[in-house]
Amino acid sequence: MPDRNHVDQVRISLHSGGAIAASSHLAPIAHAFLVRHLQQLETPDIDELTERITQFASRPRPYLPDETFGQPHAGMPQQDVEWCWVNPNRVLLKEPGTQSFIHDASDRAHFAHQPQRGLSPDRITGIAEFARRIAREHGEERGLHTLLGIGADGSISQDGVLRINVDGYTSPLGDIFRIHGNGNHRLAALAALEVPCVPAEVEWRRGPFSTSPCRIDEDSDERIAYRTLLHTFGVASYTDPANFVQNYSGVVTEYWPFLIDNPHSAVESLTSLETLAGEPYTSSIGRLPRHLFNDPATLAQAGHHVMKHLSELEFGLSARSFIELSPTPRGPIRRFFDRR
Repeated sequence: MPDRNHVDQVRISLHSGGAIAASSHLAPIAHAFLVRHLQQLETPDIDELTERITQFASRPRPYLPDETFGQPHAGMPQQDVEWCWVNPNRVLLKEPGTQSFIHDASDRAHFAHQPQRGLSPDRITGIAEFARRIAREHGEERGLHTLLGIGADGSISQDGVLRINVDGYTSPLGDIFRIHGNGNHRLAALAALEVPCVPAEVEWRRGPFSTSPCRIDEDSDERIAYRTLLHTFGVASYTDPANFVQNYSGVVTEYWPFLIDNPHSAVESLTSLETLAGEPYTSSIGRLPRHLFNDPATLAQAGHHVMKHLSELEFGLSARSFIELSPTPRGPIRRFFDRR
């Protein structure tokens, strides 16, 4: 019988952190959570499962800058692969909505010997039928091994069959994942059964992360002002800080890749992260207060305000030599740069 403190630790880690390494001494408890859940599960009906699958696929998604990786100015990304037990609620499908459902999961080769079964009306219903088959097995060992590659002791099979593969991103709200290879249908079916965790091969994306340069269009001024705000208050950095007021390149960050595109996607992404984490984020973001990210117009206005003051400061410094500048008095902008 596992120690009660360990059980509570696993529950908290899956809910708040999002994952437990399969090499951890806590991994067998995560496995037990999954098996117990399936053993005690009453099989939901098709309509309810279909509704759950649709809602799962339609969750809001944060901005994840795929183009980050391999850009020379962002530095070499650190990546490593690890098997983990992950909370399905923190995993996004590969594509938005139901685009990831590329076939009818109910009519796989597993049922090739039942041609009289016929096709399901649509792909979502097929996944719902798939979920019902899983539920009816009630955590049977052979079924879980075939489905997820796990044995009776929770060990993960190394037979080379890829089952659920995800990209992993650490965030101040815990780990966030996205399917990058196999597992869209399997994950959706298990999430519809409201399982507490699933084993997945995680390819961790450690950063640094960068956005692409601004395009010269009607939104470029707002985007540049917003990125300057992020640079000034420690959320992200321009790749050429000496010229950042006029810099059209992307910004680089270690911790907030979800927020670095533009004010609108930043607000949507932070809300999406809070939804995935199941709790609000209340701390500061860099040196910016959280409430600024409630409204894109507020973020854009703050960015333009910073740009205006930096331009005034630049003009003031170019108008006089440094010898003529008195060390006093120090206004708020001067005090800010002194602290840096």
